[in-house]
Amino acid sequence: MKKSVLIILAAFLLAACGPAQEPSEPAAESSLASEETESSQVSQPESSPESSAEPEESAESAGFTPVEGRQITCDRLLPAHTEEEYDPQLLTLEDGQRYYTIQQNGKWGLIQEDGTELLPCRNEYPVSLCMSDHWNWDSSALSSEEQNQKSEELMEKTGFPLCFGHGAGLNTYFINLDTMGAPELVSQGEARFSSEPLNEGNTPSDPYFPVYFGRIENPEEIPDLSDDGYWNFTDVSGNQLAEGIEFEKVGWFDGEKLAPVCQDGKWAYLDTEGNLVTDFVYDACWGCDHLRPETNPYYAYSLTGGYAPVCKDGKWGVIDETGAEIIPCSYDGGAPYPGGVWLAEGGVWQLYLFE
Repeated sequence: MKKSVLIILAAFLLAACGPAQEPSEPAAESSLASEETESSQVSQPESSPESSAEPEESAESAGFTPVEGRQITCDRLLPAHTEEEYDPQLLTLEDGQRYYTIQQNGKWGLIQEDGTELLPCRNEYPVSLCMSDHWNWDSSALSSEEQNQKSEELMEKTGFPLCFGHGAGLNTYFINLDTMGAPELVSQGEARFSSEPLNEGNTPSDPYFPVYFGRIENPEEIPDLSDDGYWNFTDVSGNQLAEGIEFEKVGWFDGEKLAPVCQDGKWAYLDTEGNLVTDFVYDACWGCDHLRPETNPYYAYSLTGGYAPVCKDGKWGVIDETGAEIIPCSYDGGAPYPGGVWLAEGGVWQLYLFE
């Protein structure tokens, strides 16, 4: 069992975060020239190709409206996330657009929701913000000058520069099974471990939030959290939302009416009263285990604006805030959007908003 509900990835774990360094083999001029001619827009076809199988019930028949100009052609599309108050949040531009990391031909890049390319598909894993709010992206093919220029461009467009490498860490709300009591915030990193009581600056906004129940191992050396614990939701006093239930993993409420919870490798949704409103039938569909980007998807999506894309047996649908599957799992892909959802058919991702 893994111990953190947060995901904080670092591109290079041992290097210090700072000015870019010269790569050992600068990119050839022809390679750089070809990059300069890359389109700033991800391909957006005028119409979606026909899917090999028609959905049982389409997004339109469920009351969702396709948004004009919001079609993306790619293999996979995931929301780019950062850490805000120890809670992964969907990134939002000043003009209201969201960031998404897309995969093409096995590599990952970064776009705005309108398809504008911010970083070409070069990463081995999804692009994300590191613990210092810098973009994790493979810039090794660029010279030092080009790296700094790209970082400045990103800073101007997104408010976040490139990450040139540093250590990594994670934060976990934790209750010690040996003492119980109120949750603490445990911070871990390379050769460091600390805990502190909750205060105004580190307490989540949700009345109930994910807490790991476990034990501290190696207290005399470099402490770590045990692997034999479980997850639940508690308030600041340690009162459990789903009393007596031990979950393998959990997501966040994020101000919504439901949160994802996992048992035996399958996901369900829990309401704010501690009641399960779906069965454990959904698959993990995004994210990864801490610092292991090569692993399979690790979480189910939380709700965003009252809806969440869900995956079951490799097909995607949508649930609402009651847990009802308002779009059956019949699409090829899905990704969250406030008050709507991205759905994919035949490699084309279309944004839908609920009417």
